Amino acid sequence: MKNLCCYLLPTFLFLIAGCDSSYEETVIATPQPPELEILNDTDKPVFYFVIETEDSYLIDLADPCENFQPNLHPKSTIAIPYDQISGMDKNADSVWFMWTDCQGESEFMTIKLY
Repeated sequence: MKNLCCYLLPTFLFLIAGCDSSYEETVIATPQPPELEILNDTDKPVFYFVIETEDSYLIDLADPCENFQPNLHPKSTIAIPYDQISGMDKNADSVWFMWTDCQGESEFMTIKLY
């Protein structure tokens, strides 16, 4: 039976349930004002998407796996300045973030920036 453990990142809460003592690979988005840092700690390329939270309600995403074009290489990190995130303005305080490897692993969440 697997042990239940929680992994708490310093600036971003992320829960991994049912993990053994081994390290769990994942994709992590961490606010580092004035940038959002995204780490792909998996062995697969992934597709990520980030948009200001209020604007995310206005879009209809196409299936990113229909024509999978990863934009974050394995074991790599990208830093996106807040002012380059779609929909960002002076009143925005969170973003909607999603990622997928189109092989069954994916996640989405709202991230507070401040």
